[in-house]
Amino acid sequence: MFLNRMRRLRGERVSVFPLTADRTRTPHSINPLSCPRSTGYASSSSGAHRSRTPDRIRAAARIVLDRIDGRPAVVVVSAFQGVTDQLLECARLAARNDPAWEHVHGRIAAHHRSAVDSLLSGGHACGIRAQVDQQLGELRDTLQQVRALGHGRSAMDLVASFGERLSARIVASHLNQFADVEFVDARHFVMTDDNFTRASVMLPRTTGAARRYFASFWRQSLARVPVVTGFIGRTDDDRTTTWVETDPTTPPRLSALRSGRRGLKSGPMSTAS
Repeated sequence: MFLNRMRRLRGERVSVFPLTADRTRTPHSINPLSCPRSTGYASSSSGAHRSRTPDRIRAAARIVLDRIDGRPAVVVVSAFQGVTDQLLECARLAARNDPAWEHVHGRIAAHHRSAVDSLLSGGHACGIRAQVDQQLGELRDTLQQVRALGHGRSAMDLVASFGERLSARIVASHLNQFADVEFVDARHFVMTDDNFTRASVMLPRTTGAARRYFASFWRQSLARVPVVTGFIGRTDDDRTTTWVETDPTTPPRLSALRSGRRGLKSGPMSTAS
């Protein structure tokens, strides 16, 4: 499975793509966490904004659980609203050796820890808290490197990727309380060129890598649901990239791939207004 030509529109977005061999059906595509621009949410997170994130994830989870029906399906998640802008701001501040980057990092950390505390409890919470804290530590280390060495476009992509990686992990953990769900990092199979911040996906190679990856993923059970990071990939030398829609006049679509008797039915993906 691979998301082909999806617009790079980030901000609390979850999309569900059931796979089916029935060519008469259009796959479900939902964005239950999207915020219309008319709502006036600021790029930076306020306390009130953070408090809304768990409610949106719960609403998204209800829709996801209603849509999955035992056939192969993929859930694609992008960063929480405003987090990508905060991450890029963090990198720019760190590159200028401005100590304000630590304050922004703290806001990002508080946003994600608050979501974990609200959505999970008991053993589920302990495991995901440790994973989120580890990723936040990796983000801090990356920003320290940016502070020491300055930022290039590749560093900006690596920093930005933490938004998807954190949110997808949290969404996957919440869903895993109710279904057989697993976090998947798209860098396992999405291959891009090295045009950092605006990378193009190498479709033939990504198609093959995705087919192999998901054939293995679903070998034990087709009901197992991957929650995949949106918008990120990797280069041949394993550097992280963020990829973009190359033709903004073309509606984002899913590419049709086949694995055995089951294929991915093409269909439009809705986007935020």
